[in-house]
Amino acid sequence: MSVTSRDITIKGTCLAALIMALTVVLHLIVGTPTIGIFRAPLNILLLVLWLVGLWLGYRHRRESAVIRYMLSWSATWLSLALMVGVGIYLGLQSSPSGESYPVITALLFVASHITLIILRGWRNALGIRWRFLITHVGLWLLLVAGLYGAPDRHQMRAILYHSTPTNEA
Repeated sequence: MSVTSRDITIKGTCLAALIMALTVVLHLIVGTPTIGIFRAPLNILLLVLWLVGLWLGYRHRRESAVIRYMLSWSATWLSLALMVGVGIYLGLQSSPSGESYPVITALLFVASHITLIILRGWRNALGIRWRFLITHVGLWLLLVAGLYGAPDRHQMRAILYHSTPTNEA
């Protein structure tokens, strides 16, 4: 029994929707995750392991239905929808914070999708596709820096008065 591209698309989209629903339920039950434990150097190690895993998956993409789905147009549309959803979710908060299981899962899905797209399309028969590479790597850096750099973020506040100079930061 052969698996068609349409079967992969339907099953992949249903699986992604199920995972997102489970992360919403997990967030409602458990609450906000403690991402502070993933500070450097652990986040760098996780980033390297994630990239190696995606690269190995890409090398064996013919056998992996998950990787074939992640390289499909359906995954691209789902990535765009997830980013719109994350933008709306964060935009409706009074003090936006990406520290929730659904946001982290959506960003990880989108970053994984872009990583696989870069691996597939960075070169063709004519050579390196520089415009493709620059735009996709720029978007990838933005997502990965926000995702893996979030535990190292510090928010500080200083009280400033109009008439008094300050030397605090």
